[in-house]
Amino acid sequence: MMRHILFLFVALVAVGAASHEDRGPAAVNVPYRLSNSKHVIVRIKVNDKGPFNVVLDTGAPVVVLTGKLRESLGITIDNSGWSTLDRLEVEGGIKLDQVTCRFDDLYQLEGMNGLGLAGTEIHGLVGYPLLSQFRITYDLTKPYLIWQKTDYAVEELPRRSARSAAPGGLDALGGVMKGMGKLLGRDKTQAPTLRGFLGLTLDQNGVVSDVLPTGPAARAGIEPGDKISSPASLSSLPAGTIATIRFTRGGEEREIAVSPTEGF
Repeated sequence: MMRHILFLFVALVAVGAASHEDRGPAAVNVPYRLSNSKHVIVRIKVNDKGPFNVVLDTGAPVVVLTGKLRESLGITIDNSGWSTLDRLEVEGGIKLDQVTCRFDDLYQLEGMNGLGLAGTEIHGLVGYPLLSQFRITYDLTKPYLIWQKTDYAVEELPRRSARSAAPGGLDALGGVMKGMGKLLGRDKTQAPTLRGFLGLTLDQNGVVSDVLPTGPAARAGIEPGDKISSPASLSSLPAGTIATIRFTRGGEEREIAVSPTEGF
């Protein structure tokens, strides 16, 4: 009898350990927006500066940022336009060090920005080598994407000339579209504004899964397990204002005032 009990205990311990190992890295909610042209845009910081708008593009072979952005950041590049960023941070909590980047004024981005097609200024593309490091879940009914780190490693591509050789004179098309944008009065793009930061993480059901101890939400009294009534509205709260958050705790509906600080 004792032998059977011991066997059952060992088996349960083994199953518990396997379940723990299978959980994998924690998922991160990454806020996004759809551009007018239906591109998925997320916000990043480069070397702790930003925020900047980038399009998620698995067709891009690397992270590509505009020459204008490089000048504003004071980043040094090699003769072919390449650099290694000390840090690239994706809004939501994704932080990557030593990221290979190419600075290039792509005609596609010049055209989109010149005509205001995206509805906001695009500062670059996040390409396959970075995106392939994550399991990314898209649900366009929610205000965020779910990113989870994987062990997949892609081989770094050889560094070629920074200036893209667009076919059929398309390289000049960006400048033409930019000029058209000025004639149409669309040469002014909105400067990025800082989003309000609450210091909390929500799961897919709007339940608070984690709270930053020193963040605005924790100071206001939000706790893990609270279910937010309108989670989508949290992503648009401006910094420096006082907002009312409604939530459910232990079956009881409550509301609390919180003042977001500056985030992305």
